[in-house]
Amino acid sequence: MRTLPFDCPRSCPRWGELACRFGPVLDAVGPVRVDSHVARVEVDVRDLDALAVAAQRCGLVLNRGQKTYRWFGEAVGDDLGKCDHAIGVVNPVKVRGQLPYEIGVVARQDGTGYDLLWDFFAEGYGLQRLAGEKCSTLIGEYLHAVAEKAAAQQGWLTERTLAGELLIYHPSGGVLTLSSLGFLEATGFQGGACHEARQQLGLPVVEGSIVETKEACQVAARVQLPA
Repeated sequence: MRTLPFDCPRSCPRWGELACRFGPVLDAVGPVRVDSHVARVEVDVRDLDALAVAAQRCGLVLNRGQKTYRWFGEAVGDDLGKCDHAIGVVNPVKVRGQLPYEIGVVARQDGTGYDLLWDFFAEGYGLQRLAGEKCSTLIGEYLHAVAEKAAAQQGWLTERTLAGELLIYHPSGGVLTLSSLGFLEATGFQGGACHEARQQLGLPVVEGSIVETKEACQVAARVQLPA
């Protein structure tokens, strides 16, 4: 007997929780396409509560409703320096005579979420030490906070590792690992994608099509073929 590797491209149409066992988490963290068993999350800030948690974990604070943020210049006629909310250092003190810069949280006009704007001139006078280069630390904590929240809503267990990874345990088996850099990895699975499971059940599959049926999506990814 041989076992197929888990290689679902996770690009099939959504069927709620039936499309993928980790669908609720993948939908929450942002656009994800898994070409193998590892993917990179495109960060999409949509949850202010999760952003507040992430900021707190970095030693920062989300100040809701703050309309300007500190940077090298000043808010003038354009949009630079203006925001809907701002993230700053808790109890800021001056560094070389300058208060730490802040991160502007700006709502997109189409209502799909928020963009983060910051100025790391002179390392943001202490901001970069907490938020990370290009806000990498803050963004990583945001992804973890969003994933933890989505998992908790499903009643799934999560665990943080010493390496800074977030492990999400699905009750049906399998572990989803989210690194601090936004890499996802699915482990603990046997079998291929839903269409392969459907084939093993003897159900018809139209060549070249993406299987969209609930029957196939309900099949756990555990497919064994004769040697």
